[in-house]
Amino acid sequence: SEKLWIWSIVLLNSLVLLSSYRNFSIDFSSIDALTRFLFAIPVYFLARKIGINLEIFFVGGAIGAIFMGVYAYYQIEMLGYGQAVGMTDHNYFGQLSLLLTFIAFVGLAYYSESKWRKYLFLLASLAGFYAVMAASSRGVWIAIPAITILVLRYSFPQVGRSKKIVGFLSFIMIIVSVYITNISGVKNRVDSVVDQTVSFFQTGEVSGSAGLRLEMWHASIIMIKDSYGLGAGDQGYSNSMRTFVDQKRVHPSMKNFDVEPHNYYLKTFVGQGIMGVALLFMILGIPLNTLFKSLKNIRHKNTQFTAILGIGIILCYMDFMISNTTLDVQLMSLFLGFTLFPLLGNFYYEKYQLKHET
Repeated sequence: SEKLWIWSIVLLNSLVLLSSYRNFSIDFSSIDALTRFLFAIPVYFLARKIGINLEIFFVGGAIGAIFMGVYAYYQIEMLGYGQAVGMTDHNYFGQLSLLLTFIAFVGLAYYSESKWRKYLFLLASLAGFYAVMAASSRGVWIAIPAITILVLRYSFPQVGRSKKIVGFLSFIMIIVSVYITNISGVKNRVDSVVDQTVSFFQTGEVSGSAGLRLEMWHASIIMIKDSYGLGAGDQGYSNSMRTFVDQKRVHPSMKNFDVEPHNYYLKTFVGQGIMGVALLFMILGIPLNTLFKSLKNIRHKNTQFTAILGIGIILCYMDFMISNTTLDVQLMSLFLGFTLFPLLGNFYYEKYQLKHET
């Protein structure tokens, strides 16, 4: 499975590059973000050989989460921004905030026996969670339940089931309270998504970010059918969308949204076809399956927490890509490559050490 995983990374880069072929030339910028995975492969092998220090990983996540919270507060409360955007876009600021918050939250469990460290990681988790809410990125919010269940289920073995249930219900109450009190405009954004989605399916109205996304996804499905699932090339979405607008096959507003469909799975399916989607799922699915199996069979602390971190990061990205073309952004592909890959390498290193000791 390891060789298959590495080959899937190489083949997806190659497929995207070949799909950019046009007029006897290929566009290397089409794999600009994806090549970060190729650059991270040597780091994976290095971590596989010597391991990584999880404590440095956790401390880095905690510092990052605190910084995100402080910067979000600065932008919202002092600069008067409607959304925390950091130095990028509110979607990617929210995604990075959630990833760092997740690492800090898992660190809270890792250091549960150290009083002062426990409070540090609790502070980091709360600061990061504030940044997530302040970013108001709805595509990020859908990842929260999955990673919360993951952490409560596997990260606190010393805590009884009843306490975990109480903790989860308390977290749900916090989320509901955030919605009811409309902190950072959460209620307004959730209600707008519901209204726009209902209007789209009931009357065909295309309005707001949710309505526009649904129409882009609808157009993408038509493109996939037109290409018989074989892929229309790297610029297939843009070219097809302009044609669709001219032919009145989609809503006229789509003339302003012909770059990408705000969904990485659909973007890959439209551009590289079923083979591209299969390779994408292999890149994420192979390590997800490998790490998840270990949670049920291995009780070694470092190995288990390495697996929890890797699974959580993968789940976050799988959710992010539903509403954004996340891996087209260098910042996000870089983060995935240089966190997941060393974690996966460390997982194999810890397993080898455990087997050797046995």
